[in-house]
Amino acid sequence: MLETNKVEDATVNEYVERPEEFNKLDESVERTKLFHNDVYDNDIKICLPTRIGFSKAFMSMVDGIKWGWGFTNTPKETSKYYINEILCGCILCLTMLPEMISFCMIAKIPPYLGLQGASFLSLITSIFGGSPAVIHGVTGAFASVCSKYLVENNNVDLLPDGIERLYICIFICSVMLFFFSYFHMSALIQLIPTPVFIGYCNGLSIIFLRAQLHNLKNPYTHEYIKGHYLLFFIIICTLVVLIVELWKKIPKVGQKIPSSLIAITVTIFVEFVILRKFLHNNFASFKDVKSFTVGDMFSFTSDKAKPTFLFTNKDLNFSKVEFNMDLIKQVANMFTVLLVEALMVSEVIKDMGGAECDTNETIFSLFIGNVLASLGSAVGGSSLLGLSVLNYRNGARGKESGVVASILIYAILLFGYSLLNYIPLSFLCGIMITVFIHCFKWFSIPIVFFTFCPGYIRNCHPCMSRKISRWDAFIIVLVTVLCVFVSVPNGVLTGIILSALVYVWQSKSTFKFEIFYDRDTDTKVLEKKKKYI
Repeated sequence: MLETNKVEDATVNEYVERPEEFNKLDESVERTKLFHNDVYDNDIKICLPTRIGFSKAFMSMVDGIKWGWGFTNTPKETSKYYINEILCGCILCLTMLPEMISFCMIAKIPPYLGLQGASFLSLITSIFGGSPAVIHGVTGAFASVCSKYLVENNNVDLLPDGIERLYICIFICSVMLFFFSYFHMSALIQLIPTPVFIGYCNGLSIIFLRAQLHNLKNPYTHEYIKGHYLLFFIIICTLVVLIVELWKKIPKVGQKIPSSLIAITVTIFVEFVILRKFLHNNFASFKDVKSFTVGDMFSFTSDKAKPTFLFTNKDLNFSKVEFNMDLIKQVANMFTVLLVEALMVSEVIKDMGGAECDTNETIFSLFIGNVLASLGSAVGGSSLLGLSVLNYRNGARGKESGVVASILIYAILLFGYSLLNYIPLSFLCGIMITVFIHCFKWFSIPIVFFTFCPGYIRNCHPCMSRKISRWDAFIIVLVTVLCVFVSVPNGVLTGIILSALVYVWQSKSTFKFEIFYDRDTDTKVLEKKKKYI
């Protein structure tokens, strides 16, 4: 039995038993909302309105605004906490800019729409969300789904074909997120097994890498670059990867100055000083060689920096949208991606030792954020895994870092938009390669390989003894392949269904029981007869 102490619940004015182990948690966890009224776990919150009433369930859903801030913690945080959160927000902003632009290009969305959406979404989810330090915006999986339904326009000043359908799908998905949050269904994340998560990460990483082939095309001729153009693209891209990976290993300095800031500074110096000034003036063979920039594909202007109300936007024509089965499939795919990413990222941050989170509140904040972003003709998204992990590792423990990052992103978009046009595409490609390196689960390759090897081969060396269930290895490969060649939602759902079938099949042959009924004591006795594994 656990020793318990009594905690007074302010909402019902009753005493509720609270496990003593809660007092032994890390300080960063203890200072956030651990104790939600009379329930400890989201498992027993499913369909909460039917148990506590619809009004109380709604208040529980919007309760995220009350916690996760320095001034709501007990005891209240010092100035050191706020300084750290502001610094984390600044680093986060500098890291988000190139990643958001890259994801927007994958999604075939103009980058200014993605940056506006990331600013709105990060601000709203930081205020109403239940996952401190988690950042939101256009994600890789969301971008991969959008790319299947959008067609780029030959005129870079025009929006892509199909953007109207995208806004309608986001609205419908937002309503579905609201009901998912309202009925407190976030415990369903437990239905996603580890092999599916590994396959999801691997497939998504390959999609990121494959999408970079688009940056190798000339924005004006739409043909792949070659010769000196390709040479300098590879040089700058390699330089960015090395800087991002090695800079953070430098003691003290590497932890205080973001590697993406150093990488973009070096890249612009190489492009505009060494290549366009020195080599152009001294070598005839390099006279016309240059790297293409963001401005060659999508031009940032002062007009595009400001949001436009959706229903007064003259560039949109909702009358041509047809409500058919394709729209339903698009909604299903987008809803699956938005939901799975939000649930997975919250679980990852919690497993890293982060603050206990309420994913139902996070889902509700995504509903508000995506609706408001869409009303401003921007594109929202879901939880960003890589940036959330980076933010947590930098020391962010509250919601202030997300607020700072969202404000800075919009300030740069509003006042420094012209600078964004000079970012080389090779720099964005290098950033996405680093995302691929960190997102791909490299340990899964030898494990899957040796799992399918015969036993006498695995016994040749201790490093070959790493083995998992062959069904798990098959699911990892299957989900990866489906994510790359079909779609991310289909891959995840197929993996979940197959994992459930395998579990049921293996469970039915694990034990055999015989049931006896004792009439004298009016009891049933279960006797284990045989174990098959």
